[in-house]
Amino acid sequence: MRTRALLVVLEYGVAAAILYSLSRRDALDLDVLATIPAGLAVAGLAIVTVMVYLGSVRVKLLLRDQGIAISTARCFLFNCLSTFYSLLLPGGLSGDAARAYYLLREVEQRRAALLGSLILDRVLGLLAMIGLGTAASAVLAFIKPSLLAYFVQVLAVFLVGLAGAAALVFVELKPRPARTPNRAARAYELVRNLVARLDIPGHSKKTLAQALILSVAIHSLTIVLIYLCSTLAGAGLDLIGVFSVAPLGLLANAVPVSPGGLGVGEQAFELLYALVGGTNGASSFLTARFFIYSPALVGALVAAMLFLRLHRIAPLGKPGDTTR
Repeated sequence: MRTRALLVVLEYGVAAAILYSLSRRDALDLDVLATIPAGLAVAGLAIVTVMVYLGSVRVKLLLRDQGIAISTARCFLFNCLSTFYSLLLPGGLSGDAARAYYLLREVEQRRAALLGSLILDRVLGLLAMIGLGTAASAVLAFIKPSLLAYFVQVLAVFLVGLAGAAALVFVELKPRPARTPNRAARAYELVRNLVARLDIPGHSKKTLAQALILSVAIHSLTIVLIYLCSTLAGAGLDLIGVFSVAPLGLLANAVPVSPGGLGVGEQAFELLYALVGGTNGASSFLTARFFIYSPALVGALVAAMLFLRLHRIAPLGKPGDTTR
């Protein structure tokens, strides 16, 4: 426990150092946080609430295909829990591991399939996010031909992600015993069998389509929120400009360096905004971060309830309980 606490302190120290460096270079204006108008505060919290709700529906649909019944409300709570743990673990996606851990503790059957659905949930989200950035970059490159090279780079990232996602979803694998003494071959078979047990191709095409549409909606709302915060920070980018760079900034925010990507995301947005002619990228994303991570407040309560539940003090309900 003490070691974990020291690591958290160290991780926040890294984040503080990055933010301090940005501030010293006048790339980060903390005063923007004190000027958030009431209208933006209400709109931001409303947008994030809808985002978490849509993400909860997506998880419910994917798990339903694997024969795992869970309510949207319960998925909502676990998504908030994921956000909370993202503030304690390095990387913007680190909370997914905590969400998977608690769900795996509660589901007695088809645990591998549950894990496969959670992985697919994240893969579809990332694919939709980069896809939106690719489309916006194409429009931006058409308007400003000097940004064609940037569009090609984003397109390359999207195509690689698309190929990986397609292989994961459509290539059906069957577990098979490893019959070779070669260590490399045995390691390959081990990984292959692990992927096969996830049963990701077991999801229907209808569910995949629904989940992808929900992913596009979620990330569109995220980027709209970042755009609103960019307007407050005086970034000088229109909505298309923010759409073209925000996905890569969010991707960089997932790099496991600091809790929730704090500092890393701000540095990435500062560089990306400058690349397409904008300013104040760090201030824009730091402002948006307060909204994006606000579900952590609910997640903290869920974490406390789960802690009590593990000690048989307070129940949270059962996964099959669709009334919660």
